[in-house]
Amino acid sequence: MLLMVLLHKLYDERLVIGPDHVQCTTGTLSFTRKDMRIDFVNIRGIEIDCSLYDRIFNLGNVHIGSSMHEEVEIKFVGLRNPELIRKVIESRCNREISAI
Repeated sequence: MLLMVLLHKLYDERLVIGPDHVQCTTGTLSFTRKDMRIDFVNIRGIEIDCSLYDRIFNLGNVHIGSSMHEEVEIKFVGLRNPELIRKVIESRCNREISAI
């Protein structure tokens, strides 16, 4: 049972950083599925939330908000190397803005 819970936690969420968007899919192994996509031109902020334990093991929670809604839309918990993920998203956002 513990193995099933662990596998569900590991494979139920997926974060994709595409060439022009960020996509988060949750519920891959559940009855309900949620698919959120934000284009880089609509991203208004990226927040990283780390506890002391997270900083020791280089883990963190990444929250991405868009200009379409007031609250955070994509919440991804327990990512490895969250600073690198933020830098990749910010560099692609800047590339999208400079292309316009």
